[in-house]
Amino acid sequence: MGRIDLGRRKTDRMMKCFGGLSRVMPLVIAGLYASLAVAQEDGSQRISLSGALAEGQEGSATISEIEAAGLHEFTLFNPYDQREDLYAGVFISDLVEKFGAEGARSVTLIALDDYTIDFSREEWDDFGIVLSTRMNGDYFGFDMKGPMRVVFPDYDGAKLEYQETLPKWIWMITRIEFKK
Repeated sequence: MGRIDLGRRKTDRMMKCFGGLSRVMPLVIAGLYASLAVAQEDGSQRISLSGALAEGQEGSATISEIEAAGLHEFTLFNPYDQREDLYAGVFISDLVEKFGAEGARSVTLIALDDYTIDFSREEWDDFGIVLSTRMNGDYFGFDMKGPMRVVFPDYDGAKLEYQETLPKWIWMITRIEFKK
């Protein structure tokens, strides 16, 4: 019986210690989430840039700096959300022209969960691929699959070539790598 009581006392002490932690952790998590949401609402979220960068280009850029490459708006059907919305973003060709080194031939987009997609120059020229930063006028938060996502403005689900692009509708993009 003494051993059981000792075990209970240890358990009680541990519960007191971790019990307080369990009350504080939701507040800490909520604070972190709120800070991420605020950063995205104003375009200040930073995206990591690497690889063959333009001369003098830093290793990151804000969403606003990326939008300065040429912001365009498109009303398009998103096959994953199954609805039509107004998207705003930058053509990958414009992104490469502003941030990539001369002669960059491909771009690798990496999501928060390390999902990775490569786009060749031929693909972004043929499909007019856009890195979308906003939907219906609002910046994407992580809760909306932000801070950036790929969209195809001319998407037509009836065409085979667009059906084959479905795995390339990457979202939650946080890193971009330019390759020669």
